Amino acid sequence: MTSVMLLSVEDLTIRFRGSRGPSVDGVSFDLAAGSALGIVGESGSGKSQTARAIVGLSADDAEVQGSVRFEGVELISAPDSVLNHVRGVRIGMVFQNPSSCLNPYLRVDVQMAEMLQLHRGMTRSDALVECRRLLDCVQVSDVARRLRQYPHELSGGLCQRVMVAMALSCQPSLLIADEPTTALDVTVQAQMLDLLAQLRRDFGLALLLISHDLGVVAELCEAVLVLNGGHVIEWGSVSEIMSHPQHAYTRHLLACRPGSRGIKGASGYGLFEKGGAVT
Repeated sequence: MTSVMLLSVEDLTIRFRGSRGPSVDGVSFDLAAGSALGIVGESGSGKSQTARAIVGLSADDAEVQGSVRFEGVELISAPDSVLNHVRGVRIGMVFQNPSSCLNPYLRVDVQMAEMLQLHRGMTRSDALVECRRLLDCVQVSDVARRLRQYPHELSGGLCQRVMVAMALSCQPSLLIADEPTTALDVTVQAQMLDLLAQLRRDFGLALLLISHDLGVVAELCEAVLVLNGGHVIEWGSVSEIMSHPQHAYTRHLLACRPGSRGIKGASGYGLFEKGGAVT
């Protein structure tokens, strides 16, 4: 008996009105429950468009074709009633610029509690208790004070942790993280990667990680899919792609990483160390 994948994307194609060709062209992949897949490529490769199409957040002028099945339910052209249950409830999403995703006019507690009241039917008081628990889970210190603050009073790393907590608030089975470390400095990036790895273990989450950095993907994922110009260039296990990239574009991504980033076990780098060049 064939097991049903948590997420199955088949021949996903995205075209924008007025464009000469698709921005995403025939992308297909599967993601099993509890597993982690990285989608990697440079800016404009179609990574974020793919992620947004999965949860029905493509722009109004986008034409999305193909199939996206999540927990056996087809999401392409699904009604809003279905999509509103899936996104934020069954699928949590963390965007690359956390400061712009939080409402600058509302305190953190208001924004977090609203999701819990809306999607989990909690009272205000119960929601605030859960907010404190969630911020503890993502390792935010001085939780009571942070909940009373506005987004502009938080650092980029704290804003990202709040976004992760909100993404986890409805106990999703899949977390989509779109460039979750891009706006963070190197030290905070490392902390965020460790946090995401721990959350995967603690919550049994499947992870779809969007990144331009193969080193970041190697930290968190078992498999990687390389996109270029909206096309799948190659895909396979992280160890295979990192050790024996088959396509020149993948070798280019490896060579362009800053410093000597690679894979070296669970939380370090070290492969391909000769000045960042591919060996």
